Amino acid sequence: FVRDELSQLRMERLGCRHRMEAGHVGEVGLPVEGAFKYQVAVAASSEAGGGVYAIPFAQTCERVVCIDPESGRKEEVGEELSLGQARYVAAVSAGGKIFAVPCHARYALEVDPKMKSVREFGQELPYGGLKYQAAVCGLDGCVYGIPFNAPRFLKIDPATGTSREVGEALPSGGFKYMTAVVAPSGRIYIPPFDAEQALEFDPATASWRSLGPSFSEGGQRYVAAVLASNGSLSRGRGFSLP
Repeated sequence: FVRDELSQLRMERLGCRHRMEAGHVGEVGLPVEGAFKYQVAVAASSEAGGGVYAIPFAQTCERVVCIDPESGRKEEVGEELSLGQARYVAAVSAGGKIFAVPCHARYALEVDPKMKSVREFGQELPYGGLKYQAAVCGLDGCVYGIPFNAPRFLKIDPATGTSREVGEALPSGGFKYMTAVVAPSGRIYIPPFDAEQALEFDPATASWRSLGPSFSEGGQRYVAAVLASNGSLSRGRGFSLP
């Protein structure tokens, strides 16, 4: 499996010699130099060939890496990506491919596990800015980037291979939202991080509305959310240390 570089990503040598059994947790391989290389990894479906794909974050990491959980082997896939810091921190699987929404990067990222190909695509956005730090796959099969510092939602359509901003601009302010869930209705519910209110986003109309009580701006409130069995939203509160 893949671990964040904060705790030293380990790959390759030991994984090739020691097959992990079910229920075992451990590091594989030797430490990789540098920090913050990967902040997110996504498992490809068995139909797409399987494997775990680590999406580049740091400038020192130039390519997507595929890990074989059975053997622990790693393989770099696709072309070298555009350089830059904090490129991607959120990715999801949709339509047999893996899609990452841009954090500092200018473009969305598509990884095709079957073809072992990688491409940057879609609407060009300004470099930097911590634009999106969360993404969900909607019931319509599209991927939606949740605004962190970006003014609008991002929609990735795997069927057409497009990526673009949608909906009206959100109120000004940064560090808005860090998590979201998709309800059975297809709407996306988003608790606030530094934003003043929660949001409901309707992919069918690309429209949003504020929900619930109004908080003072700031506070770093919610970083995780889950959908309860009855379809309601349960939020895990985030705590800041002084």
